[in-house]
Amino acid sequence: THGQIREAYRRILARIPSPAELDRARGFLASVPPPADATITPTRAASPGALAALCQTLFASNEFVYRP
Repeated sequence: THGQIREAYRRILARIPSPAELDRARGFLASVPPPADATITPTRAASPGALAALCQTLFASNEFVYRP
């Protein structure tokens, strides 16, 4: 999950996340429920839906929208 978060920040905001941003993103990914039809298996990777939601959040951030 840590690597997925760092990669999302790198690709979308062209930087690595701060430690506080990593913590918030981990909490966000953990709060996104899995799809109803998904089989739950323990994994370190975030679900595709949770990762997509994080990416959408980064795309909607002021930092992305208002680039100099």
